[in-house]
Amino acid sequence: MKKFALLSLFVMCITTSFAQESYFVTIVKGSVSKADGSAIKPGSKVLLTDKVSMGSKESLLILLHPSKGRIVVTPKTATASKDNKFVVLIKDFLDLNQQTVRLSSRTLDDAPLSLEDYFKTDEDINSNFLVIDTLTIKLPRSYSRVDNKENFFFLQLTSAKPANHKLQCRNNMLYITREDILFGDSLYKKRDGQLNLGYIENYSGDKKVKFITPIEPVYITKETCRDAIRLIKKTLKGKPEKDILQEAYTQLYYLYGKPDEQVVKEVYSSIK
Repeated sequence: MKKFALLSLFVMCITTSFAQESYFVTIVKGSVSKADGSAIKPGSKVLLTDKVSMGSKESLLILLHPSKGRIVVTPKTATASKDNKFVVLIKDFLDLNQQTVRLSSRTLDDAPLSLEDYFKTDEDINSNFLVIDTLTIKLPRSYSRVDNKENFFFLQLTSAKPANHKLQCRNNMLYITREDILFGDSLYKKRDGQLNLGYIENYSGDKKVKFITPIEPVYITKETCRDAIRLIKKTLKGKPEKDILQEAYTQLYYLYGKPDEQVVKEVYSSIK
């Protein structure tokens, strides 16, 4: 009887400890609130036993614990309630907290990646590619002839209102700026049509056009990126820099799109 009582007490302690386990909110995308209607914001805390209400299938909540890792909460497999919201229990997503997103890399064996591989994304995470202020890409040797006149890169929007934007290269680097992904008065969105990266050779002669890869760019400023990384860095205070960078890369990927690893490092280094 005494052993049973001790076992019951032990189980009760574990359950209570589990219920009180709290995580920091680092990312909120879309409409997300606690089941009682109170707002959930970056920097706040939630318990594993909390339920959250999400406004659409695109909503996203990322939680971070200094020692237990990350939890990604989405309503993708949930059923909408009568008010068209999705109520989910945070602890049901514990199995996602150790998922690691493979870092992109600018180079492979000191040679630039192909542009197709550079822009390739994991659609299970996010099909977008993140442009932070200005994206700079080291070009493979196969594009050594680029001169911005006869041989140059461009972005082509295929839609009811097609458009072509010529891109600039300097010192074997391709640049994509905010203006390059601006169509009309707004930044590119998937509903605008398909956006392709292309390359033209010998423009004024026997012009050859090559479409390299479709891309879905999303733009943010370095300050917006810095704010996101700063909160992750604060939550993981004392952790090795490589672990913080991996987490920042992963969370930016989930929220916005695949980032450039080097840019994430540069923004991280700028945080005081």
